[in-house]
Amino acid sequence: MRTDESAASGDTRSDHGYGDALIWDDDVQQLWERLRTGPAVRHNADGPSIMASPTAVDEYLHQPELMSSNPGAVFLGSETGLIPLQIDPPGHVRYRRMLDPLFTPPKMARLEAEVAALVNRRIDEFIDRGNCDLASELAVPIPCGTFLRLLGLPIGRLDEFIVMKDELIRPVARDADDAAAIRSRAGAWVFELFGEALDQRVAHPTDDVIGHLVRLEQSGELTREESLNICLLQLTAGLDTVTASLECFFSYLARSPAHQRQLVAHPELTSKAVEELLRWMCPVPTVARIFTSDAVVEGCPVSAGTQISVLLASTNIDPSRFENPTEVDFTRESIKHLAFGLGVHRCLGSHLARMELRVTLAEWHRRIPSYRLPEGFLPTYSPAIREITYLPLEFEPGAREG
Repeated sequence: MRTDESAASGDTRSDHGYGDALIWDDDVQQLWERLRTGPAVRHNADGPSIMASPTAVDEYLHQPELMSSNPGAVFLGSETGLIPLQIDPPGHVRYRRMLDPLFTPPKMARLEAEVAALVNRRIDEFIDRGNCDLASELAVPIPCGTFLRLLGLPIGRLDEFIVMKDELIRPVARDADDAAAIRSRAGAWVFELFGEALDQRVAHPTDDVIGHLVRLEQSGELTREESLNICLLQLTAGLDTVTASLECFFSYLARSPAHQRQLVAHPELTSKAVEELLRWMCPVPTVARIFTSDAVVEGCPVSAGTQISVLLASTNIDPSRFENPTEVDFTRESIKHLAFGLGVHRCLGSHLARMELRVTLAEWHRRIPSYRLPEGFLPTYSPAIREITYLPLEFEPGAREG
C-alpha cells in the first residue's frame, strides 16, 4: 500500500497521451534503461513530460516548493487535493504527524498473524486444484481484505470499491476531460460512502482508521473535508499498490525456478526478496508532479505549469547505485530502492506493504514450493501502476489446511 505516492502516478495511456511506447510491459527494464541514459526530461506535447535522470529525480523530489504534488500534477477526484499526497510543506507535515502513528512497524506487526490466516484461507480455496488466477484469487483479496479491515469498511462491498478505485486511478476515457469527469463521479461516490462511515463513528466510536479520523475531527484537528480527502487517498492506495506488487512478484518468480527454490530453502531471505523485487519490478514506476516556476533540469528547460511523470524506476536500475543492477539478487546487502518514493511524500504505508508482501511470499512458498505460468502465456500490464489483471499459475496440487 502506498498511501502517499502511489495514487499520483496517473494513467499513461488513456489519460495522458503517452501511447503504447510507455506502457510498462514485460520487458520494461530495457525501456527504463533507455530513458535513464537519455535526456533528463523528455517533453510530451500530449501529456506530462518524463523526468528520468536518477540525479534529477533525487534532486527535485526533495524540492516540493519547485516540483509540487498539488492537484495540478494529476486530478484524482478531489479539487482540494488528497491528503497528505497533494499537500506540500509546510501543511503536509501536520497531516503526516496525525497519520504516521496509524502505520508504525509495531502496529503492522500485530496484524501479521491475521494476514497469514487470510493468505492461507485463500490458498485453501485453490491448492487442491493445482492452478489459480493469482490476480483475482490472491493478489486482490489479501491487501483489500487487510486494508478494509484497517479502515473499518465492509468487505462485502469490495467489488464496488475496486470499480471506483480503477475509475480514480486509470479511467477508461476518450480524452483528459472525460478522464477528469469519470474521476469526479468516482470521487463523489467515495466521499458519500466515507461521509456515512464517519457519521456512524460519531454515534458509535470504533478503533479503526475512520474512528481515528472522527476523534481528530472532534478535537478540532481535522475538518470533515480533510477527513474525506484522507479517506479517498487511503482507498485508492490501499486497494491497488500491494495488489500490483504481488502480481509483479509472482509474474517474475513463476519464470525463475531458482529463486523459488531459494525462498523455499531459505525463508529467512523473504524480507530481502521483497526489497529486491520492489527494486527490479517497481510496480509503481512513476509519480506525478507539476513545476511551479521555470527551471533548467540538467540542461533541459522546463516551464512553470509543466506536468511531470517522475520515473522512480530509472534510479532502481542505476549502476552508480546498485552493483550488477540487472541481476535479481536476494542476498543483495543494500537495497535502497525508490519503489516507495522519495522526499516528503515517501510512502506512508510502506511498513504495512512490506509486511503484507513478506507474509504472502512466506506462506505461499511454505505450501506451494514450485509453480509456473501456463505454456505460451505472457503477462500484460496496465499502464501507470503495473497491475496484471489475469495471472494464471500451475503447480502440483496440495492439501488444504483449514
